[in-house]
Amino acid sequence: MNRFWTTSLMALATVITGACEEPRPTAGSYTPLRQRSVSPATAFAAAEQALGERFPIETRDPQSGLLTTAAVDSRAAQASRRFGDVLSTPRRVRKTARVRVEPAGDGVNIWCKVIVEENETGAHALFAQEHSLSDIPSDTPADRDGATTTEQNSVWRYKGRDRRLEREIRRAIQELLTESSVP
Repeated sequence: MNRFWTTSLMALATVITGACEEPRPTAGSYTPLRQRSVSPATAFAAAEQALGERFPIETRDPQSGLLTTAAVDSRAAQASRRFGDVLSTPRRVRKTARVRVEPAGDGVNIWCKVIVEENETGAHALFAQEHSLSDIPSDTPADRDGATTTEQNSVWRYKGRDRRLEREIRRAIQELLTESSVP
């Protein structure tokens, strides 16, 4: 019995410590930029300036080289096969960006990702009753989200990445690093 608990605790500790770490960026998951003869601090400052021109920065961690932004909401027509999209009905979308600066040899690798999410609150609310156990309308106000805010009840679905904006941020970082290296 003692061996069971020891094994269980070891497995739990492994899951907890392993699940907190973000996987290493790859060229498929981020837009990469390689800069030679640039210090990580200089690259981080350039990335922060380029990102700050487009998004409000939420998390800034120079030690790990990570910058994350707050979500920026907008309205955009989505290209899909839904009836509302055929009519070009604008949908609420939000974008968040993440930039990671890693030292690599005599320079740095800069990784950029802009995630696009679409608000699916209406569709989610429309079919929420489908998942209930009973057809009898016996919901309380708390069951109908009476004690929460609209933002807490929002449902966002991952729609992809904005690669054009990723390239734009990468170009801005590159220009800032070029300007800082010119005497």
